Amino acid sequence: MFGTKRRSPSPTFLLGLGAQKAGTTWLHAYLDRSPQFDGGYFKEYHVLDAIDLDYPSAARRAFDGAIAAAERGLRGEEIGPRHLHRAAMIADTRVYYDYFSTLAHADPEVRLTADYTPIYALLPQRRLEEVRAEVSRRGMRPAAMFLMRDPVERIYSQIRMRARDVPENLGADAETMLLKWHRKEIYASRSRYEDTIRRIDATFPEEDAYFGFYEELFTRDTVQDICRFLGIDMIEPDFAERKNVSSPRSDDGPDAATLRKVARSLRPTYEFVAERFPDRDIRALWPNAHYVL
Repeated sequence: MFGTKRRSPSPTFLLGLGAQKAGTTWLHAYLDRSPQFDGGYFKEYHVLDAIDLDYPSAARRAFDGAIAAAERGLRGEEIGPRHLHRAAMIADTRVYYDYFSTLAHADPEVRLTADYTPIYALLPQRRLEEVRAEVSRRGMRPAAMFLMRDPVERIYSQIRMRARDVPENLGADAETMLLKWHRKEIYASRSRYEDTIRRIDATFPEEDAYFGFYEELFTRDTVQDICRFLGIDMIEPDFAERKNVSSPRSDDGPDAATLRKVARSLRPTYEFVAERFPDRDIRALWPNAHYVL
């Protein structure tokens, strides 16, 4: 299902599960323009992944920041509360859920709050079940959103982002690294959409789960559909403003042989998505699907 026309009588808490490099930053910036949305002080809170996933950097940043803030406070210096607050959320998830409940209920105009952290695509089902239960208990409608992008293009965009941000760690041009790294877990796991979709399907009812495609995101109809699903009024989108875009390709991109090899390594994903969403022509939507479908 790609949305619902139902407007919930309760404010919505949106758990954004990615995918990384699938338009989530643009979408969050769009939502942030709405007076009916209050997402708090971050787009990506990195709370649940810090607890559940073997990616310790989020927790380390949060707790290191909290320790540094506390030390500044002990010296009598002014401190910002964000690091302390996020560390408290990781230490006790009740703080996390209470925070979003406060955002959702403090202002009657607010219809939506959200934590859109793309690595949440890898969260275990038990955590999704907890989110749904705890959000419901606090008088909010729990909703999940998962945006997908051609899996090969998604990995390539992630590598190009890394080339832009930390070029010293790349070791070669992005096209070469796509062939070398596409099976690395940090890249491949985030393109195995079937795993995330199965967990969402097992946890959220159809009317509370939104699946969309990056290749269709930047249209007025899609944005309107998303707003209906989230229970907020649509404001006119600005498609000229893109957020967190990878650096331009140095040439025409990877050659056909490279694309074919990477696509074939992700054949189960292409096949699953084509079967799960039969109303979408995946071969037409995803440029690299013709290598496997």
